[in-house]
Amino acid sequence: MGKIILILVIVLIVRFVYKYRSLTKTVERLNKILYSDRNPNEYVKECDILLQKMQSKRDRDINLLQKATGLFYAGRFDEVKHVLNKELKQIPANGQHLFYQDLVLSMIFGGEVEEGHELLENARETLMTYKRTEGNNKGIEFIFAVDDLYQGKYEERKEFFIDLCENGRNYYRRAMANYCLALIYKNEEKLDEMNKCLQLAKDLGINSFVEKLASNDMEQN
Repeated sequence: MGKIILILVIVLIVRFVYKYRSLTKTVERLNKILYSDRNPNEYVKECDILLQKMQSKRDRDINLLQKATGLFYAGRFDEVKHVLNKELKQIPANGQHLFYQDLVLSMIFGGEVEEGHELLENARETLMTYKRTEGNNKGIEFIFAVDDLYQGKYEERKEFFIDLCENGRNYYRRAMANYCLALIYKNEEKLDEMNKCLQLAKDLGINSFVEKLASNDMEQN
């Protein structure tokens, strides 16, 4: 009897290790597609392949949140809102930051500035609690900083975006930071600095909505 229990324990451990390694490889591959290759539409396709497989509710919600992130960077904002508001059943553990980044910023960058602001204000207490406990300070503060900027708080957020342009965690975060800093310089009528930031936003944000926003602003100026 003891040998049988031991064998079952070993089998469970092996299955756990195999699943963990498989999940780690999948996450690394997806992150490479999105953040290194900067190909959000391909990332979304890969997420759709995962979603076609038999999954637990928890794993499906994780993949839906991943898909929403790819849709966000691709500028497919209406699809982001559909996935997060209609398909996602429960925000995954440790997923509050990505959920509100994708949803709130899709609304703000998509032109629904006041709607995004209202949603963020309603979620403020939840996000501040999460910020204190989960270590995603920069990511959560970034959401509030973009909202503040679009509410006209240019000077208050200038140093934050300057720092993020240098120290953002990936190409797309630095692209968004440069775009936001360009808006600040535009408000200050510093057009040379604005154009430099727009060019950086365009270059760093290749294949994303940031590239399109920066290109449009450069053409208008």
